[in-house]
Amino acid sequence: RQLNIIRDALKLWPSASTELALQEALDFASRSSGLQKSDSWTAQELRCFGLRMLATHGLEAVDWPAGQWLSMLHTVDHEPGKNHDRTTIEPLRSEDATKLGKLAFQTLQTQLETE
Repeated sequence: RQLNIIRDALKLWPSASTELALQEALDFASRSSGLQKSDSWTAQELRCFGLRMLATHGLEAVDWPAGQWLSMLHTVDHEPGKNHDRTTIEPLRSEDATKLGKLAFQTLQTQLETE
């Protein structure tokens, strides 16, 4: 079931419903940490965003550590000098959230297909 959700979402990435889910996950991560929009995030906020994004798509939580979410962000965000100090990152912009979300779905798809 999870694989079907992932495959369907990736076919149309980003759909209007996916963009809404990503924005909701961004807002949730900020609210749950009590951060203002301009406050720096840690890997924990990034993980919170990722888990919420998966949940809003009806997917189960993954046990990926916060550092894995940070590594995925670095994979999709190639802007030199940005977000590379490993303790804090700039708050996610919606375009970065879209890229990170897609990579998370692809990573989870590969993980589920090999289990």
